[in-house]
Amino acid sequence: MPLSYIALGSNLGDKKNNILEAFDHVSSLGNTSNLSDLYETIPQGFSSQPTYINAVCDLQTFLTPWDLLHKLKDIENMVGRTRSFINAPRIIDIDILIYGELNIESPGLTVPHPTMHMRYFVLKPLLDLNPFIKHPVWGGFLSRFAAKLDPTSVRECLADSTLVNKP
Repeated sequence: MPLSYIALGSNLGDKKNNILEAFDHVSSLGNTSNLSDLYETIPQGFSSQPTYINAVCDLQTFLTPWDLLHKLKDIENMVGRTRSFINAPRIIDIDILIYGELNIESPGLTVPHPTMHMRYFVLKPLLDLNPFIKHPVWGGFLSRFAAKLDPTSVRECLADSTLVNKP
């Protein structure tokens, strides 16, 4: 089973609980061993909205990348996501960051995530899980990308998530 990394974000309702509920659902899709710490982050794009909580989990699954994407969208719907406009506030947002070593560019699915290397709020929790992870296509350490970004977009670590990590 390929090792994937999944980003989780929420800025509406009980944000921490939304992340934990989504993580529980993602865990049912395969073997999940880690959830990063939860970080409060400043909104990107449309900035007139509440702060986010962001996290990343790892996942090993037999699902194809497209099947995984559909299951993640189903989880977003179960948790209560509605779509109004790009970068709108949301109860939950779940994205595939990396799916093994695959490079996919198709309508509706791009893996690795095309903007993850430009988003500190994604790289910080991803690097918590794997500080030596390389970009599957470009080969460079993602920590080098993170070092070039403004860390102030991640305001603070909100909670240690070791209670939800599985052995």
